[in-house]
Amino acid sequence: MIVNYTSKLVATIIAFALQSRVSAIQSAAMGGQIFARSLLQLGRERGLVNVSADETYMDEVVGWSVAVIGTYCLHKLNRYLERERADTISSFCCLRRLPEFPPRPSDGLSWHAVLSTCHLVSSC
Repeated sequence: MIVNYTSKLVATIIAFALQSRVSAIQSAAMGGQIFARSLLQLGRERGLVNVSADETYMDEVVGWSVAVIGTYCLHKLNRYLERERADTISSFCCLRRLPEFPPRPSDGLSWHAVLSTCHLVSSC
């Protein structure tokens, strides 16, 4: 019985993680297509482009390019935020070893890390 519930829990966690990534890619693709078609329409309204979205593959090329760039930037931003969160936690753990309190940003910490550590310590 425990094995049954544990395997269901693990499968649910994996399915949630996969679905999160699939939804992000699908949203990026849809957003890229909306952006490209709107850009093409704007170009038609201003007289820069004389074709419609049905006559050319330009909107698909631009849309998929924007989707790939957006997904890449989202991935990089997520990794940056995870790193910042880890830096904040590690700076809090090392807080007792710092020579002065509160730590200064010149000690290698960002303002966010300084403020969050001060908040964490003052709430203890």
